[in-house]
Amino acid sequence: MRPRTRFRSGPVTEHLMPRVRHAPVLVACLDPTSGPDRIDAAVAGHDFAGFLHTAQVHRVTSLLHRPLGEHADVPPAVRNAIGAARHHAIAHHMQTVADLDRAGAVLASADVPCVVMKGPVLAETVYGLSDARSYADLDLLVAPSLFGVALGALEAAGA
Repeated sequence: MRPRTRFRSGPVTEHLMPRVRHAPVLVACLDPTSGPDRIDAAVAGHDFAGFLHTAQVHRVTSLLHRPLGEHADVPPAVRNAIGAARHHAIAHHMQTVADLDRAGAVLASADVPCVVMKGPVLAETVYGLSDARSYADLDLLVAPSLFGVALGALEAAGA
């Protein structure tokens, strides 16, 4: 068995310490097997300074709404920011689904079959929640031989 590595204090570890400090709360909130008691224990007495930044870095802020959105031990400013992030994620998801519908219709009218990869389909299919996974774009897979046709159709439609 290898001995545990001991980290020296310095710019790198000092930068990571706020993230490490928030790890027990994030893990308790994001673990689907966590119950209210585990979340309560992680939140009790926690210093939430820098917590939102850590959640944003890990792209999980909107996922914290269910366990923390109404938790009495979470500061109101943090609860409000988590709620706003969730609303933003849902609005983004709805816009992306509308864009996907439009792109799919354009490609269908050009006789270009496509497969949707990741993004909103993954969020709904795997996670079952529209705000469960953040994404920034649409990934459509088309046959290489039809790529030029697909690109031309999408450009002509202004997509």
